[in-house]
Amino acid sequence: MAHGPVVLLWVALTVGSCSAARVEEILRFGGVPFNGSVSIRPENPPSGQVGFTTQILVVDGELSVELPDSANESVYGLYLVEYVSRMLRYTELWSVPNCDRVLTRGNVLVGSADRRLGPSSSVPASGVTGLRSDTALRPIEGPGYTTSVVARINAQGQLEGVTGDAGACVLVDGTTGPCSVVPGFVDGETPLGTIDGTNSVFTLANVPDGASLMLFRNGLYMSRGIDYTLNDQTISFVSGGIPQPADGLIASYRVADSTRSLRNRAALAGNTSTPSLLCEASGTVPVSGVSDSSVAICSISKQSLDAQSRLIVTVAVVAFSAGPITLEMQVGDRVKYYDFQYTAEAPSAVMECVSEDWSNNTSTIIILTVRASGTSAARIRSLSVSKIAR
Repeated sequence: MAHGPVVLLWVALTVGSCSAARVEEILRFGGVPFNGSVSIRPENPPSGQVGFTTQILVVDGELSVELPDSANESVYGLYLVEYVSRMLRYTELWSVPNCDRVLTRGNVLVGSADRRLGPSSSVPASGVTGLRSDTALRPIEGPGYTTSVVARINAQGQLEGVTGDAGACVLVDGTTGPCSVVPGFVDGETPLGTIDGTNSVFTLANVPDGASLMLFRNGLYMSRGIDYTLNDQTISFVSGGIPQPADGLIASYRVADSTRSLRNRAALAGNTSTPSLLCEASGTVPVSGVSDSSVAICSISKQSLDAQSRLIVTVAVVAFSAGPITLEMQVGDRVKYYDFQYTAEAPSAVMECVSEDWSNNTSTIIILTVRASGTSAARIRSLSVSKIAR
């Protein structure tokens, strides 16, 4: 195996009857071959004699150096050995025994000179080549640093956590805001709604861009304004044109920059799964003096769901006048509230039932109840529950 050059320097400490001893070793620190320089000098050279000093460049841990032994074979030569690399600075003490031998580092190592020398062996940051410049390149925590959120770099180059709503999107400048959908096309979508000959209201997953909606009933093109009206993502068929049982509805349209529905937000997250209808129901009629709310109930088999499922709840409401409406969605013992402003142009609301709402339900049947109440005596016209895989 080829290695870089290893520089070997040696000078006789004294003139004696013994030749030099050789130390050979593959140096490893922390299991990694050492790459750097090794400086060797006598700890206490005899007075008036020239001290042996050498500095060796070690590549891939390969150390080979000849050291003069003491002129007296009964005396051990003591050497300070300093290792310096980009990540290490360490000093130890060698005691070289009788001459004419090939020794390993383990044969001559006495101990760490750093421990023996005490505080004077500490190395300042400026003494390690490249340490300050390398650490200066690393970002540091800013005052807004936190975990489990998207990171941003502030004006001082520090790391901070992005703040904002959990459903918001992060912009290039690190601020947050409403997410927008990349314009695209939706083909072959089945609008949500009951086809029973009486229901005239159906809901699309997204708001069509302009007049791009092409709606087909049993393969026949439906004309907007003649066969149906469209308000945002709600399709309302005219009287006499309500879909009958066994009819089929197919819609295709362009998607504008909109985040009005939760299914639309699912597409934002890269989820293009087609919603699967699980159940539908109609609401009760409020009775004056008895109940001022309308209730719709759906029963869902828990076997049809898994931990990756999201339930999209679409509620179509009818009221005598415009006004605020509160929708109360209950799954088992969990209740959520949604407020929206009812108008003739916006008669429906879309809610999300996250997995935690139904996964903790111990029964095999999930009962989802939606209650509508408000000053406008709202009635639930239709309730539909669909599943979207995450």
